[in-house]
Amino acid sequence: MNPKHLFSLLVTHIAAVLIVALFCFVNSNPMVLAGKLPETQDLFSALLQGQFISLPLMLFPVILTIVLPGSRETIKAWFARPTCTFRGGLWAFFLMLLFSNALLIAINPPEQQPIVAMFQCLQGWQVAVIASFICVIVPVVEELLFRGVLMRGLPCFFALFYSAVIFASAHGINDYVLPLFFTGWLLGLIRLKSESLIPSMCCHAAFNTISLLLATFA
Repeated sequence: MNPKHLFSLLVTHIAAVLIVALFCFVNSNPMVLAGKLPETQDLFSALLQGQFISLPLMLFPVILTIVLPGSRETIKAWFARPTCTFRGGLWAFFLMLLFSNALLIAINPPEQQPIVAMFQCLQGWQVAVIASFICVIVPVVEELLFRGVLMRGLPCFFALFYSAVIFASAHGINDYVLPLFFTGWLLGLIRLKSESLIPSMCCHAAFNTISLLLATFA
């Protein structure tokens, strides 16, 4: 590995880990919602502001990866056409993701989840706006970070384990850690087998959408 490529990897991985450590701290200490929910408009503004802060932070290591020397082919590799041999097995991975989703619901029922309490306080159009972030934008950005930046330039098995641990930790040290580690492992496997981020982005988006639907309407 040439020095420029090694420098790019070190800088982007350090930046990513530091940002994830911040997310881990914040998500491990959620605000107490019971009986203390803010007014609907304030809650919506807070949720929206959270997205506008967290998304650029997650994109920072991605941008570093693209602009630093030694990463000219990164975007082509991330958005390459998925390998033909993987397409037939995608449904199996998707079903495993559904199992992971069901495990999340079993461990933390909807009535105990803060996001459910939040959504119940929002108006219809506000739910649609926040859901567009959770189900479309966030999966793309998270895949670029966790399965793009953090799996780049590492041996396959270590990359899977490392990215899954970081992915689970980013959501906080709580009841979700093990199911999210399993989910991160599966998404990483999808990325490796397909040799593209596109299938993992699609599965991640489906996972978030189904999670939101199950949590809201279960």
